[in-house]
Amino acid sequence: MFNFKFSTISIGLERLPEGIKCAAVETSRKGPILKNLFLLNPATDNVKPLYTFHPILTTCLNGTDVLARTLILPITKNKDIAAALTFQAEPLLPYPIDEALLSYQIINKNADSTTLTLFAAKKESVNNHIESWKSLNIEPEIVSAPQAALTSFVKNFISDEQTCLIIHLQRQNTTAALVSKGKLVASFGQQEGMDLLLTALKKGNSLSAQKDLNDWNLLSEKGNEESEALKKLQQLVTKIGFALAKELRNETIEGIAITGEAVNYKGLDHYLTQHLNTPLKKAQPTDQFTSDQLQAFALPIGLAIQSLPSNIFPANIFPTNQSLIDFQQEELSYAHPWRRLKLPVAIYFGLIGLLTFTFYTFSQHYLHYEEDLIKQSYVDLLASTGKSPEQFEDTFDEKNPQAKEKFNGETPTLTQLSADDLRDRLAFLQKDLKATPDSYPLFANIPRVSDVLAWLSQHHAIVVPDEQGIPQTRLQIEDFNYTMVKRPQQGKKQEKYQVYVELELSSPTPKWAREFHDALIEPNDWVDNKNEVKWNANRGKYKTSFFLKDKTVYPNR
Repeated sequence: MFNFKFSTISIGLERLPEGIKCAAVETSRKGPILKNLFLLNPATDNVKPLYTFHPILTTCLNGTDVLARTLILPITKNKDIAAALTFQAEPLLPYPIDEALLSYQIINKNADSTTLTLFAAKKESVNNHIESWKSLNIEPEIVSAPQAALTSFVKNFISDEQTCLIIHLQRQNTTAALVSKGKLVASFGQQEGMDLLLTALKKGNSLSAQKDLNDWNLLSEKGNEESEALKKLQQLVTKIGFALAKELRNETIEGIAITGEAVNYKGLDHYLTQHLNTPLKKAQPTDQFTSDQLQAFALPIGLAIQSLPSNIFPANIFPTNQSLIDFQQEELSYAHPWRRLKLPVAIYFGLIGLLTFTFYTFSQHYLHYEEDLIKQSYVDLLASTGKSPEQFEDTFDEKNPQAKEKFNGETPTLTQLSADDLRDRLAFLQKDLKATPDSYPLFANIPRVSDVLAWLSQHHAIVVPDEQGIPQTRLQIEDFNYTMVKRPQQGKKQEKYQVYVELELSSPTPKWAREFHDALIEPNDWVDNKNEVKWNANRGKYKTSFFLKDKTVYPNR
């Protein structure tokens, strides 16, 4: 089952006797961004702020509860790897396979094989871990392995190219990871940590955070309980370093980093690693956090980084990052996989509903607009037949008496007619027009010769009153030609009346002639501007030609 763990914020949690170390990491296009480091005490602090903005909460098992082994499989497809993992892992486990939960990280892929790191934990250990966190009112969404978390920390804050050994010292546990070029090579876990040393220091009143390397060397030479505890811890670190160094065949450890509780004691990391003859590495500081702060919170930071979306989704979505280790599987799977999706799904469907309502409203307005256009075309069509809508309704009702029943026996107005009503009336009108004999207008509604001459004799560009108000003729009409070039007739019933006028004028001033020409091409009631208005000038003589407007009503058009 696919778990919906997508969130832009991930919080890693590490449980300590004095509280819970928390690291909040946010995803971005440039990579993970560390937002906050803080200590939470469940006994006095409310844990609800952990759930603000719906982050992914990640914890990890103890290093001694996780078995990490390198496994080489003669397959390369991810589906095949997942299917064969249980069978291939069974010989490596010290307990029955049905009691185990498995996860893995791909280290390398060749043409015919895949090298991966197998992580295994007992179901009982995972269940006890989850229940221990639930007792604090915290329900982790991911239960990972500390080795994988430390690997993520090394890759992002120390080096993703060198071979580095990181040793995480807790109170009662120590976890080490040998990381080469951002990949886990080997790991070590032991139920022994800082607790013995801290208890001895507290008894001897030597507990201080201001020690340096010389102080620790002097302390180790005293031969008391404190020095014995200090030497034992140093031996543990030295043993881990030499043991994991043997896992490297052709390489050497290029650096070692101490994280966890030991970082709080100045110079202790130098003392613990001085027999390994390996450079001590420090985390690269950020704008907000120092190297010591980062290394003290190394485990929760690594847990938060590997739980970001780029590390959760399948390889076909994020092929370069598939580092998530999660033991919450099968019957121990996270119980609320849809929790984070409730609000986004509600918003999604709300927006879908709003979008649907918007489209519906727009479509209704558009349909009403188109309906109004159809009604206007319907009125124009009736006008071309010489009938008003009221007259046509009377004719339609005579032929269709049942049409009035829809309107309670009254004649409907144009606004009351629906699309179906208009369709019925158009069908009736079409039938009526087809039954009407094919005719054409014999009476032309066009300006006559006398009308044109009267219009020209009073044109404001030809006759202009002087200062005393006496009309003065600016232009003299030398020649006038009125020709009907087209008209409907038998055999050409679709033709329209068209009259062509030619004028020859004379004027003492070209400006007056130009004003008359401008008046002709401007919209007016006489000249048909859809056709060209021609104009020629030659030595005070001006010729122009144009078509007159046709106002004849043509049937069936």
